[in-house]
Amino acid sequence: MNSNTKQTMRTFMALVERIANGKMSVLHVNSDGIDFYRGEIHMIKVIGDHPGISSSGIAHHFGITRGVVHKTLLKLEEKECVRKQPDPENASKHQLFLTSKGEAAYEAHEEYHNQHDSKLYAFLQSLNDDEAKAIQDFLNHARSMVEKHF
Repeated sequence: MNSNTKQTMRTFMALVERIANGKMSVLHVNSDGIDFYRGEIHMIKVIGDHPGISSSGIAHHFGITRGVVHKTLLKLEEKECVRKQPDPENASKHQLFLTSKGEAAYEAHEEYHNQHDSKLYAFLQSLNDDEAKAIQDFLNHARSMVEKHF
């Protein structure tokens, strides 16, 4: 997958998540029978994509407060999906990692998106660089508008 395709899909998913975050839907991720709220599974994804990330790094990634991140992390710790360890470079911070349950949820979530997003990925992959750039520009513009108005 080329870099234009990856960036376009990232932007599209950020737009979708921005719109969808208003919903409190529960996701049934086939991982030890644990259900996750949308924010929980996407926090698992960020930790899985960036092992050792801090809670402030997650807050910055999603554009949310550290308090919201903290509450979600507590729930994920209760579900035994996330573990903290002291940051060796900064004693006042913790690094976040997935446990085996968290890894299973991460993999199930990735598989879900691989199955459900494959047609969109195939379409984006079929575009030439100019077409992909045009879509990327549009999505950036649309995302900016959503962030300013909603």
